[in-house]
Amino acid sequence: MNEPAIQATRLAEHDTALGSLLESLLAEVPEYLPATTEPESLNPAGIQPLTGQEPGEPEIGAVVPDWAKVAAGFRVLQFRIGEYRFAMPMVLMRSVALLPDRVTALPVQPRWQRGVVRYRGGNLALADLGVLIGVAARCDSARYMLVFGDGGQAVVCDDIEDAVLVNAGEVRWRRERQHRAWLLGLLVGQMCVLLDPDVVANGIRHG
Repeated sequence: MNEPAIQATRLAEHDTALGSLLESLLAEVPEYLPATTEPESLNPAGIQPLTGQEPGEPEIGAVVPDWAKVAAGFRVLQFRIGEYRFAMPMVLMRSVALLPDRVTALPVQPRWQRGVVRYRGGNLALADLGVLIGVAARCDSARYMLVFGDGGQAVVCDDIEDAVLVNAGEVRWRRERQHRAWLLGLLVGQMCVLLDPDVVANGIRHG
């Protein structure tokens, strides 16, 4: 198989995996989708405004964090775990670093616990994000760690993709956070899940 065909196959696999993740998440947060939306429309071209608000404005009733309301927009870091793409608001992150070669495993820990590393003079707890939040994404070739919370928590990822500037109107914010509190919303243009690092950090701290 030639290189263009290989790349096309990889892109198709990514789109299939991403669509499956989005579909599973959206199934439990029906406020995102109008009643007529079909699963195959989970792509940037197929997403339409849910209400009569003007394009570029958050949906009426959406819960928009204060840090996202700035006129200049906010940056999100896109990263990949397996075939899945996620994003975190950089304003809530501490740092990004290469994963050290030495990771200390701890006994009798939950499945999502990847171990502990020494980082900037302290212990940093590493988590497998997919296992922690209960989605299919699995990190098999961890290269980076994303540090957040109080600086003692991080998730591992396979690759860092981009730091993108977005505004609040480019996100489908949730209307409630009682279930899947780690899910802030969906980045419409990038079609990826926007995570709340504070909620993820709390999950790592309290297991």
